[in-house]
This record gives sequence, structure tokens and C-alpha cells, in this order.
Amino acid sequence: MTSSPKTSTFTNQKWILTKRPKDEFDPDRDVELKTEELDSKSCLDGNKDEQDLVLVKVEALSVDAFIRTMMDATAYHGSLDLENTLPALGYGTVVISKSKKFRVGQPVLGMLGAQTYARIPAKQLKRKFDLPLLPTSASLGLLSLTTGLTAYAGIFFVPSKGPRKGDTVVVTASAGAVGSIAAQLAKTTGAKVVGIAGNKNDYLLNELKLDGAVNYKDKSISLEDQLDEACPDGVDFVFDNVGGDTLDALLERIRPGGRIVICGAVSQYDSGSVNKVDGQTVQGPSNYLKLAERGAEMRGFNVMQHMHKMPIAMFFLFWYYVRGKVRMTEHIHNGIESFPKALKSLLNGGNTGKTLVKVKNM
Repeated sequence: MTSSPKTSTFTNQKWILTKRPKDEFDPDRDVELKTEELDSKSCLDGNKDEQDLVLVKVEALSVDAFIRTMMDATAYHGSLDLENTLPALGYGTVVISKSKKFRVGQPVLGMLGAQTYARIPAKQLKRKFDLPLLPTSASLGLLSLTTGLTAYAGIFFVPSKGPRKGDTVVVTASAGAVGSIAAQLAKTTGAKVVGIAGNKNDYLLNELKLDGAVNYKDKSISLEDQLDEACPDGVDFVFDNVGGDTLDALLERIRPGGRIVICGAVSQYDSGSVNKVDGQTVQGPSNYLKLAERGAEMRGFNVMQHMHKMPIAMFFLFWYYVRGKVRMTEHIHNGIESFPKALKSLLNGGNTGKTLVKVKNM
């Protein structure tokens, strides 16, 4: 006679969406931290379509602007249903597995959600491989789809011509995760690179080694005057993460044959001051005729459209990192309870580099 295996329980804490944000996201109003007990015998029980489940102990989570867009009723990235766990890319360790693909103790990467334990189909996970000379968190930053690979695609894959020596390049939100990498990649081409951020000039000039910095939060001088001082001959290439008035100011200064790459519009994601389009708050550019006047181009992109080129991007990001051409600053928040306020800080421009939440499991 054999005895039954001992049952283990896991305490999962997860952030769920309880209300659609009214204009701006409010961490104290729109989300709630819920606790649930997971039983090792039954937590992976599912229907016939859920027989390949894995329980992952979450170790770190990426905080990205797209999470805010999914809180609206309709959204470009897909809308999150109320009472569901906030989405988040993360990595962790397998603690229970019904899958032949993953064993207990194996490190994995995937859309784990803002929680301490993730019950997830094996097909939605990837093995996490740590490359030598890179920090273990590189899979959420430098080499992640939402950060480094997005930056690389926007600089080199999307425009008809990438930055080149002699160009003046402007990167908005250049102290953030994507923008900081995009700006450094542009520097590798020999171009003059100017970053726009809020009260981060020292970081842009001394840490990222950019050629110029514009502080959009400086009330003593307008954004336009700062741009004219930093880019007296106009702008050849723009990597835009913010949209709104900043994009309009850059359109006004785009040079003949200039290229503008639209990566995002973080200034619009959490604002109720403009019109709603497809559930999103979006202020369209009013200076778009400058594109026709100067024979310039403006292209938007989704990194998923360039998946076939990602091995190239990963190789060069690694190469530039080990050569000291690209660095990845991390803005770390500790504990799952910090997740919503970390997101709010990111939306308000309070982060420097990649925003991560290091999870403490119960």
C-alpha cells in the first residue's frame, strides 16, 4: 500500500482590474490586490484544452505602457476584462508541471501577469536562457520584445533609411526603457542624437552620452525654443514614443527627406483631455502637412510585424552591450504590492530606464 503524495499549497497574490479608468489610471481605485490559495493537487486541473498546464513562481515582472491601454473597453492591444489579472511579461521558475516541455525547477519566460504565481499553458511559455555577460533581467529589458527589440526595429527595420552619420536624430521619452536604447542605437550610426525627457538632462548627457537634451518639464523655456537650440538646422530622424504636442513640434522642424517612426504615444495613454478614438485617448498631429511639404515620411509599427528579423536584432543588441555601446538602466520596485504604482510612475515619466518589479513570493 502506497501513501498519497503530500499536498502543497501556494498563496497567490494578484492584481485584478476592478474598474475602467476614468481618464487617468488611479492605482487606488481601478485595481485590487487579491489573495487566493492554490492547491498543488487541483490547481492545474483543467478542461480538455488545458491539460498542458504549468504553475510558475514569478520572480520579476516588466512594467510597460501597453498595460494601461488594455484597461480601456476597446484597445489596440486587446481589452482586459474586468476582474482579470493585469497582464505583464515576466520570468520565474516552474514549481508544478503537467507538460513534457517543462520540468520542475526550470526557468521560464512569458506573459505571467501581475501576480506571484502564474497558472499558464505551456505553449505560452518559453525557456529562459541567460547569456554570459548579461544580467538575468535582460530577458525583460535589453533582449525583450517590449523593450530592446522594439527599439532596434524602430531604428533600423521600420524607416526607409535608418539614422546615419550627419543626421540629427531626436528620441522622445529617451530616459525610458525603449527610448534610452533607441537613442543609444542611433548613436552607433554616427548621428547627432538629442533626447527629450522630463528633468533627466544629466542622465541623457552623462550616462547615455547623447549630444543634446531637452527637458519638457522646464517651465522657464518652451519645448520649441529648446528644440531650436539643440537642433538649429532641423531634424532628420525622429523616434517618437509620446505623440501629442511634442510630435507636432518635431513635425514643424522635420527636414526634407526626414523620417519619423511612431513607436507609441505615452502622453496620450493616461489622459482624458482629448478625443476618444477606438476607446483610446489620442491627439492627432496638426502639423502633418509638413510631411508633404518636405517630402518626409512618418511610419508606425508593431514589433510583431518584424519577428522574422529578431535574431539579427538580438545579435547586435548583445554585441553593442558587451562593447559598451548600449547600456540598460533598471528602475526596480520591490514586491508585488508595488506593481500599480510602478505603472503609474512610468506613465507620469517618473522612471529612468527599464521599470521592473521584483516579486516576493508568500
